[in-house]
Amino acid sequence: MVEEVRLKVAEAKQRDAGRGKVRIDDDMMKTLGITAGDAIEITGKRKTAAVAWPAYDEDKGRDVIRADGLVRKNAGVGIGEYVTVRKADVKEAQGVVLAPVDMRLNVDTDFINLVKKRLLETPLVNGDSVFVVILGSAIPFIVESTEPQGVVRITGATNLKVLSQPGPSPEEKTKRLEEKRLVRFAWLKEMEKRCASDYTRFRVPELVEDEKEEPVLDEAKKKARDTNGPVKVFVDFWERRGKIGSFDWASVQPDGAVEYVYDETVGARLSDEEVTTILSRLEKQLEAIAEKLKTKKKRSFLRLP
Repeated sequence: MVEEVRLKVAEAKQRDAGRGKVRIDDDMMKTLGITAGDAIEITGKRKTAAVAWPAYDEDKGRDVIRADGLVRKNAGVGIGEYVTVRKADVKEAQGVVLAPVDMRLNVDTDFINLVKKRLLETPLVNGDSVFVVILGSAIPFIVESTEPQGVVRITGATNLKVLSQPGPSPEEKTKRLEEKRLVRFAWLKEMEKRCASDYTRFRVPELVEDEKEEPVLDEAKKKARDTNGPVKVFVDFWERRGKIGSFDWASVQPDGAVEYVYDETVGARLSDEEVTTILSRLEKQLEAIAEKLKTKKKRSFLRLP
């Protein structure tokens, strides 16, 4: 058994079109350790998933995969091109968001339940196009997001959300992500300029609600403490709320990846307002001490012979 194989894409037979299935040779299925009906991961220019079924007799020994237009589109390949195929690690979808393509819909609970019923056990990947047949019409949807990431399947427990209008195009999404990344990085670099030390405990501006650590940081802190070394973690600095930890600013990458170093001695960086308050208190305390010293000197002077 091997982890993956490389197959040439061929056009699906009419009987398989629109059913989310692909055909591959029995020997290839055995090589991958899968049987008919298992989900496979298909990687071309992008990654998608489909259900594997045995090849037709004419295709045995040809190292081809028969896929319909929708599967080819989701994989970003055409007929005659090659894809990498492996057994899919399918997770149960906790949440899935679908958006219609080029149309507006009246979405209610009954409609969502019908869409979910049509897609039960279907393997999906974020960004896939899917068709859902309702009242004899095939309605195209885009998988806007999945929780968790990777190959998922919709179950009865999946929280399915169907948008009533199309979402942003892939190009618009890419542009927004790039803009968001640049804004996040610019903020990080600005924070770096303000920091007086190599390590600082920082907060997302105007989004602090409590003193709870982020779960991702808790896990990184434990690993760093156990291994006594830096741990690389990813934190979305721009969106996550609350305290998110102590980081070496020199290790912050543009994508938000950082090496977390656990150090119990690292304290919180004081805000300008907190510094002003502390200095004010110290000034008052010094004034009080000075006043006491003046009074003591006067009393000592009065006791002189």
